[in-house]
Amino acid sequence: MLKLQNVSKYYSRNGAVALGLRKINLTLELGEFVAVVGESGSGKSTLLHVLCGLDTYEDGEMYIKGEETSHYTAQDWENYRRTHVGFISQNFNLIDSYTVLQNVELALALAGYDPAKRRARALQIIERVGLTPHLHVKASKLSGGQMQRTVIARALAKDCPIIAADEPTGNLDSASSRQIIELLEEISRDKLVIVVTHNFAEVAHLATRKITIHDGEVVENRQLKPASPVQSRPLPSERTSRVSWREAIPTAVRNLASTPLKTLLMFLVMLMLTFGSAFVYGSMQNLQDETAFTDTNPFFRNSSEQRVIIKRSDNAAFTPAELERLAATPRAAALVRGDLALDQQVTVTFPTALSGGQETVPAKLMPGLLADKAKLTFGRLPESDREIVINTRMLRQGIAAEDLLGRTFEYAYQSTKFPLTIVGISEDRDQGEVVFAPATVLDQIASLALAQYQTFTYAAGEFQGMKFTPQVYKGNGTLGEREIALPPTLAYSFCSTQQIAITSCLEQIVGKRVQLTVSSLYEKQTAEYTIAQVTAEAPEPERALPVRTAPKDPPISVSQATYDRWAARQAVYQVSVMGRNTDDARSLRTHLADQGYKTFYPYDTVGAIPGVLRVVQYVFYAILLVIFVGIFFFITYFIMRTVMRSKKKDYVTMRSIGATYAFIKQVLFSELFLIITLTYATVLLAFGLSNVVSVPVVSKLLIQLFRRYALLDFVYIYALLAALAVLLNRRFHKKMFGDSVVSTFKGEEGE
Repeated sequence: MLKLQNVSKYYSRNGAVALGLRKINLTLELGEFVAVVGESGSGKSTLLHVLCGLDTYEDGEMYIKGEETSHYTAQDWENYRRTHVGFISQNFNLIDSYTVLQNVELALALAGYDPAKRRARALQIIERVGLTPHLHVKASKLSGGQMQRTVIARALAKDCPIIAADEPTGNLDSASSRQIIELLEEISRDKLVIVVTHNFAEVAHLATRKITIHDGEVVENRQLKPASPVQSRPLPSERTSRVSWREAIPTAVRNLASTPLKTLLMFLVMLMLTFGSAFVYGSMQNLQDETAFTDTNPFFRNSSEQRVIIKRSDNAAFTPAELERLAATPRAAALVRGDLALDQQVTVTFPTALSGGQETVPAKLMPGLLADKAKLTFGRLPESDREIVINTRMLRQGIAAEDLLGRTFEYAYQSTKFPLTIVGISEDRDQGEVVFAPATVLDQIASLALAQYQTFTYAAGEFQGMKFTPQVYKGNGTLGEREIALPPTLAYSFCSTQQIAITSCLEQIVGKRVQLTVSSLYEKQTAEYTIAQVTAEAPEPERALPVRTAPKDPPISVSQATYDRWAARQAVYQVSVMGRNTDDARSLRTHLADQGYKTFYPYDTVGAIPGVLRVVQYVFYAILLVIFVGIFFFITYFIMRTVMRSKKKDYVTMRSIGATYAFIKQVLFSELFLIITLTYATVLLAFGLSNVVSVPVVSKLLIQLFRRYALLDFVYIYALLAALAVLLNRRFHKKMFGDSVVSTFKGEEGE
């Protein structure tokens, strides 16, 4: 069965080399009960470890069933321990957090026993060693004798041809020792049993051979009685050749469940890493989205790469014929007559799907003709002047597409609201929030925006450039188109400049002339108006005509016709010609400039210095991301490594009873994967609940943290956690399998 030929073993520690075994020659067969004796430190346990494949040898040759083992790989030794050896350690080497049943079933799982037959065999073996009453007691709660019986049950369960026991009674009382020896004798009839003992008298009546070791050499190899002839048996039919993921995952679950405090610590540490990484990555996403919305120059809020601004070279208004020609310019996708609207912002209030609340969303404007069907995530293109397409980030912020699509919302500009129906949605992050509006809406918003820049002043005597607020006359009678009515306060002030007596001011002022000036962005109109009357009191100023005047500016009443003329849409002095892309826009700019128009391309104004600053911002945030995630990552790594080291004994024990490199790697990765998945699910659940249940500070923080995450962003965070699992797995296995089982055990005990 086993044969050693000139086998030597050396130990190296701190630069010194010590002899373990020297030139050992032995042949051991099935049916033997071999007792290995010798003084403490003589090499008994070393010999047993070499025979069991738990430790290496440096010289000579060891044969297993006539096959040389000097060429064996780590996988070959794993298979040997799994299928040929049942090892009984003097230190028990049980998994303390497992019950008696779980320890025995683990050995059966590692040996490849059919799961359907595993429980019955484990119960049978446990009953055989007299531990049925302690079936569900954890190993850490057992007495020394019960632990040793559990170890024997574990060794017997595999039904291996070799049973090796290292000082099996060294930690037991005399009664327990006798029971253990009798149990070993019972199982030795069809196996090779090798017992290392310091008390030969305990096994003298059972041993078929006595081997005495002194200073690493065999000084006695004496056969005491003939061994029973036993033929080598094949593996039991219920055993398979390998252990799969199907065994690794339940083992991982059992490991986590049996050590709840360690599992909780791992969970909390991974939770810290998840939130920390998500927070930093979320900050990067916020920067990207905000930059997409604010990347403009100081004068044009809409610096789209598609926009070219056009004016006549003489600054005059465009004629209708010119506007038609501009609209038909090659490569022009749209002509925006309400050009000023593109630099404005509208707001809309959307419902949030999860919390049932509302969120006000600001958006910039673009012509509806630029909506691209290929970029639509949901819906269709508009078919009427009250339908719009939007580009939004809100679908990632608790707003559902079905709550927007097909519904009419009031888009507000200043105090004016436009009821518009959303028929299409795109989600281009680089564009930010955009409304692709019809031309009629853009024209109205442009008129309202232009009115903001209108100023109204009057001049009379010493009064030059004095601001006033226009309003429609609502007194008795009517006013002519060139007539005005003054409030009493303004009339008395006017009289003082004209040296008119205050007592007769209100009568004499009628018929006097005042110069009124109306100025806008593009033109200035000045005309003389006659004071037709003085109003009895100053009425509330009109609000229909938005003007940039302070509330203290005095009102001047004019006729409805004059008021409408001032409020009416002025001639078109500036337009935007839109291309489909950057190439189209640059081509349009060159073509129109060649025709004598003044052209301006706002996109070029944000492509130089602001573009560099944007790159610097991204680099800065990327560095912060690496630093903070690195800090979280390594804190997590070292804590997790410490927890895993505390479990190292359990994994080495698995290895000693036949667990392969692949199996332990699968178990460990499954443990980490389960913790990571549980942690991530907790974070996502907390985010979901924060939209339903309002917790002060916490809910707001979570919503702010994840509101800009797309599906791919959630994948990135999960991938980061998976990377940690892979790294920990590699590092742990490097230490676990970098040496023999015995050396790893010693290293674990020394840590």
